[in-house]
Amino acid sequence: MAYVGLHFEIEMELQGWKEIAAYLGVTERTAQNRANDRRMPVHHLPGQKGRVFAETKELDAWKKFTEGEAWKLPPFEQHKPIELRISEMEAVILYAISHCAGNAYGVSISDTIQERTSDEVALGTIYATLDRLETTGLVRSQWSQPNSERSGRRKRLFEITGGGRAALVAYDTRLMRIRAGWCLSPKEAR
Repeated sequence: MAYVGLHFEIEMELQGWKEIAAYLGVTERTAQNRANDRRMPVHHLPGQKGRVFAETKELDAWKKFTEGEAWKLPPFEQHKPIELRISEMEAVILYAISHCAGNAYGVSISDTIQERTSDEVALGTIYATLDRLETTGLVRSQWSQPNSERSGRRKRLFEITGGGRAALVAYDTRLMRIRAGWCLSPKEAR
């Protein structure tokens, strides 16, 4: 059986400059320079100096863009990583997606939030937040196969991207920094 015209993409997360450089077929130093000069999509882990990761899908899109003369953009003399700040609701939904373990869709995300926080969040709020997270590249979605349990309907399944994990780590880091050293005495708790 021949599969003509089908294209399969395998997405991987590359950890560190060594894996990124090997994927691109360049030295580690060249990969670092391209991240600065040519705006290569590399994510820095907050609070961990020098720790980076990249997703192959993003690198492939970047390589396609930089072919020819398009890469000749002004270099980053004062390059600063952009820190994407997420809201509490966005963080809660990202956590819920991670707890759903590959079966994250609107209802399962809602159920997970209710189980873990006792809060009821409207499905409209969840879907609006998921759309915003997908637009910013923090989650991605795909449709499941039709299922007889659901009368042939498909689910829109969500998963967190590398950028989403980095944003969640940054959110946790900011929260820990503000909370550090704070203690509620038993008297204040009443």
